[in-house]
Amino acid sequence: MFSNNMDFGYPTNFFHYNELIRKICGLWIPGKDTSFIFKFFYFSFFIILYAMGVSFIFLEVLVLRRTISKISELLSLIGILLTHIVGLFKLGILTFGRKKIKKLMDVLQDPKYQYEPIDNFKPDRVFLKEKKINSVICITIFGMYTFAAISAIMSMYLRVLNEVHVDIFEGTNVTCYDYLPYLHYIFLPVDTKSACLKYSFYQGISVLNFAWIVATADGTFVALNNCLQARLTILGGAFRTIRERSFKNLGLPKNYQLLHDKENPKLEEDLSRSFGHLINHLRLLISVRDEVEYVFSFITLFQTLASLLIIASCLFIASNVSRYFIFYHITDDTIFVKNTLSI
Repeated sequence: MFSNNMDFGYPTNFFHYNELIRKICGLWIPGKDTSFIFKFFYFSFFIILYAMGVSFIFLEVLVLRRTISKISELLSLIGILLTHIVGLFKLGILTFGRKKIKKLMDVLQDPKYQYEPIDNFKPDRVFLKEKKINSVICITIFGMYTFAAISAIMSMYLRVLNEVHVDIFEGTNVTCYDYLPYLHYIFLPVDTKSACLKYSFYQGISVLNFAWIVATADGTFVALNNCLQARLTILGGAFRTIRERSFKNLGLPKNYQLLHDKENPKLEEDLSRSFGHLINHLRLLISVRDEVEYVFSFITLFQTLASLLIIASCLFIASNVSRYFIFYHITDDTIFVKNTLSI
């Protein structure tokens, strides 16, 4: 009825893509069998990248004074700043809570709590289906967050290329600040078009770091909940088929009937043992749910509050948009055709 190994068709490693994304994002701890050279370059590379990301938060704080007189810019900046601070908290959870999260994953995949398929009860298929769903969600989250970060920087890069026709901003009515998708203090000289384009890569890498952190944390949270849901669904089926599996264990026919279980001591003993095992599994899953809530509850609350402020800032900015929108169409001959649309 119960197994100590993977012999009931359960898929291995429910969290495969979560672990793969952790490696891609530099949030993976190499094992002892990994070469020292690889560890050195892996950690050095991602330490530099994440140092750039953390420094970006300080640059956002430094520009706050400049936006105080412009309420729309201030609200937008605070919204982005809170998003990046949430990312910093999530980095802390993934780093300092790594062992706890790994323990939860191991508990949810404990082979001691695998159940043999019988009749319409197919726990292996349930687990495989949830694993596929989790893989799709994990990849989608990672792809969407990465695309959002890259598209913002590419937009800035293309705008500077297409709209700035001189190499020096001096003498024009625009600066590199006017093209920043995420407002922050620019600590390098960007008086020229080429310098502004080069600086966009720093901002792109910094924002991409936060996108990867948030994607990894959100993917891990979703995966733990999906796996927990799959285990609870399987456990419910195990409770419903407890007698059928006991009949099979004892070699009894499916239509075996008796008035009281005590008439067959072996059946009564097997049912009691099976029921105790299921109860222990239920207690274990409830404890996992409590641990997941403990690890992610604070950051989820903070992210919700930040999202509310971001939505409020978007609504405020939208309410102050002019009644007229100016659209510029760039032709192959770089001739601008101005079209004014009235709402």
